[in-house]
Amino acid sequence: MLLKDIAYLNESMEVVYHQDIRIEGAYIKEIKAHGTLHPVENEEWMDGSSLLMMPGLCDAHMHTGQQLLKGRILDAQGMIWKEIMLPFESTLTKDIMRINAQLAALEMIKGGTTSFVEAGSYFMEEAASVYVQSGLRGLLTYSTMDDDPALPDQIQDTWDSA
Repeated sequence: MLLKDIAYLNESMEVVYHQDIRIEGAYIKEIKAHGTLHPVENEEWMDGSSLLMMPGLCDAHMHTGQQLLKGRILDAQGMIWKEIMLPFESTLTKDIMRINAQLAALEMIKGGTTSFVEAGSYFMEEAASVYVQSGLRGLLTYSTMDDDPALPDQIQDTWDSA
């Protein structure tokens, strides 16, 4: 594939404009000034004049199970973990987790994130199936808590049973 007249982010974190980039398979083969690379026989090409090519970003700490909480904790004060996040996550179901994962995947892809580290939640099998379909690469963890008798029953789980 040939991307014509595209901008790209170089190793020095500078945007270089008006370039043609040839991609073969999963590799960048050539980068030259716009107009100097021409499509070869049967090569697809695309106008990249409104696009920026850059490395994929990595979200190194995210919680799939909290995606639908966005906007509910902006002005919250105090122990938001115990007063807002835990009660919310204790209501998760497989269906809600799938919706959370779909929202997370959509936002990551739209923002240029191609990989992530999930810091722990519940129903991770549902989230994993969404992430596999999305093409994102991730490290997923499963959350367990059994040391606080005040925790809701739905999220009490031992490491052994997990």
